[in-house]
Amino acid sequence: MRARKKKTSGLDMVRPTSFYSNESEKIKLNWFCYELSMGIYDNIKKEIGSRLKKQKISDEGLAEFSVLLFKGDEKYYPPAIIWQNQNGMHFV
Repeated sequence: MRARKKKTSGLDMVRPTSFYSNESEKIKLNWFCYELSMGIYDNIKKEIGSRLKKQKISDEGLAEFSVLLFKGDEKYYPPAIIWQNQNGMHFV
């Protein structure tokens, strides 16, 4: 009998330390972005998780995308907007 794989959630995959490197950076905005990233991860996984698996996009890759979406790094901002528009999702 095959063992069931544990389902991952945003809480498992997205780490708060992705949004701050020390305690002085642990501010409400960073925490808010962390919680948004977890929510985005969970929603994307629920809505199109099976399609992502077929495209060989791992849970770790989805978590990284969820973090980058809210880190405010301009380098990653345009792909996030394109991805959202292609999938009919508008988060920001």
